[in-house]
Amino acid sequence: MITFVVSPLIDVEKSLTKRPKKPRAWSNPNLAADPIYGDEGKNIFLKLQKKEIRNNEFNPLDEFRIHKPLPPPDDMDVQIIDSNYMSYFLREVPLYMGCICLFPEMLNIFMQSVNTPIVRHSILALSSTIQQPQSGLATLYVQRNIQHIIPHIKQAITEVHIDAAHMVSVTFLGWLSLTANDLHTAHRHFRGLFSMLKLTHHLSATAEPLREPPHTLTMFLYRMAHKADNTLCYRNQPQVFPPTRFLESYHREWLQNITSSEVHIQYSLATIQLDDIANNINHLHREANQLRRFNFPDTQQILERKLRPLRIEHGMWVYRPYIQRHLRGNDPLVRSGGSNPEASPVAGKSTFLSHPEYIIYDPMVAYMHMQHSYLSIHMNIVETGRTDDEDSYELGILVCRIFAALNGAFGNAGKILNGCVTALWFAGIPFTNDKRNCAQSMIPLICFVC
Repeated sequence: MITFVVSPLIDVEKSLTKRPKKPRAWSNPNLAADPIYGDEGKNIFLKLQKKEIRNNEFNPLDEFRIHKPLPPPDDMDVQIIDSNYMSYFLREVPLYMGCICLFPEMLNIFMQSVNTPIVRHSILALSSTIQQPQSGLATLYVQRNIQHIIPHIKQAITEVHIDAAHMVSVTFLGWLSLTANDLHTAHRHFRGLFSMLKLTHHLSATAEPLREPPHTLTMFLYRMAHKADNTLCYRNQPQVFPPTRFLESYHREWLQNITSSEVHIQYSLATIQLDDIANNINHLHREANQLRRFNFPDTQQILERKLRPLRIEHGMWVYRPYIQRHLRGNDPLVRSGGSNPEASPVAGKSTFLSHPEYIIYDPMVAYMHMQHSYLSIHMNIVETGRTDDEDSYELGILVCRIFAALNGAFGNAGKILNGCVTALWFAGIPFTNDKRNCAQSMIPLICFVC
């Protein structure tokens, strides 16, 4: 019996010389057809998008709800430069808006922008506008992002279906318009936000918070809008929010949800209290103008009576926890604008350069002290209708000293602090009424502003 054995070497040679098979043709050569992974049955990510996102660790009323499925990544209008503006949003925008103490909420909004296009485009539009304020709203990049925001807000208003993402976008659009000096549009945005907050039962018609416990995100938006409303009022725009009361216990309950640091809470409360005092002074200033215009009898007595509780609250502010100890080194009397007779080597009215350097123990407290000081000037103007009193002059010098020190503490970033512009403007008002020392007093103001 003969057995034939096939050599493995021959099989290898045949396999090497074997022609490769032709690739199988596409079942559907149409390039516009849906991809095979676009079917929900074959893509687990599309299945997950239809599941409701819930957070079992918080009160359902406090959730940042997303009322539609998360968009796939390719639905985002993403550009290479976006990352620069996103990092700028976290690094510089809180400083510009004067909400450094409330940074955790800015971080929360940043995290929500990952899967919420309208919030993402709002962040990009605001950051790019702050970086390039001279261009205003004319840049193609800003307009591109705004076009992704406005239609969604209009639709939400038409359908009366407003969520937190819409309110975030309206707040940032208001700040964007304020930065671009479009004051009328900024006023309309903040007025729209106030309407949204009332419609969603977060605020009453008198701007009193209604939610129990406080809603963390909307409270943050309300405070940021309140701060911007004060700035707009100083620039002759109607006030959006009515006179507000400082509710310390309610605000503390809100702040305890975003930070466990007592210093952080106290700094935030001190900032909020100054904003509420500014709101009330602005309302009283408009009333004073009306009374003086029509020569109402007993105008002076009425204004003094209404200013008295504001002055008491304003005077007690310097004794707040963690605030007083930072001010003692600059003023033994612990009061804004208290003139130190030893500071000036000559008799009579002192000048900027005759005062000692303002010592900063904490930049945030120094910044708040500057706000506190210009509010004293504003109250003096409301009460007397004049700007040439000695106390206002000393307060103006104090504001300039603080700003000069802040410039050294913050560097160039210190000049973009939103509240600095208003404080310097009020500081310059008393200087214009002094013929002898006006030039010497205005030199540091002009230098540091420029």
